[in-house]
Amino acid sequence: MKVHFIGVARRYGTSSKTGKQYDMCMLSYAVSIKPNVTQSMNYSGFGYEVKEVDLDPNALNHFAMCQLGELVDVEVQPNPNDLTKNIVSGIVGKSSVGAQATKDKF
Repeated sequence: MKVHFIGVARRYGTSSKTGKQYDMCMLSYAVSIKPNVTQSMNYSGFGYEVKEVDLDPNALNHFAMCQLGELVDVEVQPNPNDLTKNIVSGIVGKSSVGAQATKDKF
């Protein structure tokens, strides 16, 4: 699946409210805004909007060298923790495993 890369992020720790552990890892990507009109709602705009999908934490560094807006072909598979959703497991044809970004992307 090819997407316009925006960013990847991982947040983990312990909830201050519940005391439970959490671990969230997400890929953010851009898609063209598509107008949608229904009986109760109108949606329109120009440019792109942000979408997010779960990312396997082991794949986080695969995206270290990606540039904002770059078209990347992501590997998608069923999420083993929730089979009703998909999870991104890496990038097709691009290896940045262990890479660290050396400069800001902006």
